[in-house]
Amino acid sequence: MTISAIKKNLHQYIDRADESKLKAIYLLLENDVCSLNYSKEELEKFYDILHKYENGTIKAFPVDVTHSEIRAQVSGK
Repeated sequence: MTISAIKKNLHQYIDRADESKLKAIYLLLENDVCSLNYSKEELEKFYDILHKYENGTIKAFPVDVTHSEIRAQVSGK
């Protein structure tokens, strides 16, 4: 099945679905749906940081490393 067909089927299903099914679907997708709503300023900042990272102007660290360092500082280690 093509992506286009999947989108069409989902749109048709959502148009017909009852309230409880819509709420259940939304709960499953809520984080993805909400994360797609970036402002123009947020996107500009993101791309600015991305370009700086790609050019070697700034460093970046994986989230798990950053979390470990923060936990260590908070616990006094």
